[in-house]
Amino acid sequence: MAVFEFVSLTCIKPSELDGDEVYIEYNGVKVFPGPDQTFRSFRAGTKIVNTEAGLASTALHALATGADTTELKTIVGADKLRRAGVPDTGLLVRVMDYDTFGPDDVLGTLLVSDLSETGIQERTLHGDGGEYVISYLVSPGTE
Repeated sequence: MAVFEFVSLTCIKPSELDGDEVYIEYNGVKVFPGPDQTFRSFRAGTKIVNTEAGLASTALHALATGADTTELKTIVGADKLRRAGVPDTGLLVRVMDYDTFGPDDVLGTLLVSDLSETGIQERTLHGDGGEYVISYLVSPGTE
């Protein structure tokens, strides 16, 4: 089974003028921000970075710069976001915007399979008028 490792999520443009209330799901299960939080506020320039990802320290340092950057390890309960096994059916990553009234909005989706290109990947997600960039690693699994 391949392994998905979250590296970063950056808000380029929120879907709402006052920012988004973001949470992330893996195959329909909420993995971010944590069990005691419904969402985490994001506005243009907000970034979360997994500084413990399997990248060279210079690459992680470059990702972890910026005024509105938070290291994932400082967010209580966000451990499940760090990595996940990629089942045969794929790993569906959904970045969501919490709405108090009405259904939550999908800010973007990403389907990772065990056939995904290995190494660091970066994808731009578009949904509900917002734009986010997600970076991640895919490593081959061991048989």
